[in-house]
Amino acid sequence: MRNGWIIFGFLVVFSCKAQQVLPLNASDYSSPTNSYFKDLDNELGTWESIFQNKITSKQ
Repeated sequence: MRNGWIIFGFLVVFSCKAQQVLPLNASDYSSPTNSYFKDLDNELGTWESIFQNKITSKQ
């Protein structure tokens, strides 16, 4: 029974696929399935918000 759980564990681990992170300027047409776009090169700049007289910056 223990060998069955070990084999099941290997099947679960190797069947999972990770997402691929792409920069914003990558082409959507050539992007692989299960990928997403992220601002890796700080192309959008610095964001600033003010809420209840507290200033928060996000880069």
